[in-house]
Amino acid sequence: ATVRELVRSTNGTSWRLLPEDFGSVVLLPRSVGELLPGSCPTLVCLRWSESPPECPAAPSAQALLAAQAGGPSPSHAASKAYQQLWGGLVVADGSSSVAVVTPSVDLRGEERQMVMQALWQVLPRRSVYAHDAIETDMLKADYSRFPAIMVLTLLFMFGLISWTFKAALVPLKLFLTVVAPLFFVFGLILEAYELGTFDVFGIPHVNSDYGLHWTIPILAAPILTGLAVDYDVFLFARVYEFRQKGYDDRAAIVAGLAATGPIISGAGLVMALAFGSMLLSETRLTNEVGFALCAGVVMDTFIVRPLLVPSILMLGGGLNYWPQKMPEATISVAELEEHAEDVRLGMPISADRTTHLAAGALPSSSAAAATLAGGPAATLLGP
Repeated sequence: ATVRELVRSTNGTSWRLLPEDFGSVVLLPRSVGELLPGSCPTLVCLRWSESPPECPAAPSAQALLAAQAGGPSPSHAASKAYQQLWGGLVVADGSSSVAVVTPSVDLRGEERQMVMQALWQVLPRRSVYAHDAIETDMLKADYSRFPAIMVLTLLFMFGLISWTFKAALVPLKLFLTVVAPLFFVFGLILEAYELGTFDVFGIPHVNSDYGLHWTIPILAAPILTGLAVDYDVFLFARVYEFRQKGYDDRAAIVAGLAATGPIISGAGLVMALAFGSMLLSETRLTNEVGFALCAGVVMDTFIVRPLLVPSILMLGGGLNYWPQKMPEATISVAELEEHAEDVRLGMPISADRTTHLAAGALPSSSAAAATLAGGPAATLLGP
């Protein structure tokens, strides 16, 4: 009755279960049925000591095990096939047995879960054991906690950064520059491994043949969030520093980009190459993790950091630092361009349009000595 209900309830679905998908000592195996004379239904339930009424040609289970006469005599081959099945599915003392379900169709992620749900509807949950069952339970448990974990993590990170810079609206900026781009990255992953958008390019292993593994969001989201916040803080810290030294909002953003651009771009390129090497793997999970991390790093390094972050900072203006009061802006972008090389080297321009060179910042010891002696190098400190 259980098998019939499973066959009936899944009929017409892409995850349908067929009678031949079930292996059990209470069912007449298909290999045994083919050795019997006449024709029998696809699904035949064996009786212990008598032939099943739906297939009189089939022997009883006892006759198959004993290979004895009495009623329809099974052939030696049919008896041997059933005895092998019995040995694999029944415990030694004969007190219990297991049934095996092997779907004849190739099931993907969601379909595998639907099969497990169908089994759990007609069988006690504790009686169903399978790798898919364990994985389905893990999926439900992980995804039930994942949103809360991510929200608490983001709140803690954003709150800590806001407290560090004493800027109340920093979390809003971080949401737009860290969290929002993650949705684009995961959309790209779905296009590659679920919707098959990249299949036309014939990239090895980057296709929709097996679908997206359910662990990818859980594995990739925290890593990508940490990298994105890291690069964002690098840039905003320099913008904040330049703004405190009297640069206007636009000049501080330009100077911050110039000072951090090579470092962040270089670090991002190294990370992208490292994660990109995982795309060479034939292992599905490794390949998908590599694609997610590589896409996220490239997105953050070459789109978000140089384009999105400066745009949002420009729109925010003084609100980027609220409620903190910033010094009066005395240095504009035009004046910044006159000292572009100094800014690139991390030497800010002062309010009186002079360049403060820290000790040891001159190109050589001879130039420093000339400066101390009032020689030609002293012109570097002139108006």
